[in-house]
Amino acid sequence: MGIISTNQGIMAAHVAKQKKLGGELIAEIY
Repeated sequence: MGIISTNQGIMAAHVAKQKKLGGELIAEIY
């Protein structure tokens, strides 16, 4: 269970990071 929950945490952090980067890119374009 520990491995699964850790993996989900990593994925959630990765998605949040991608959204943040995407938001910054969009802000730069406009």
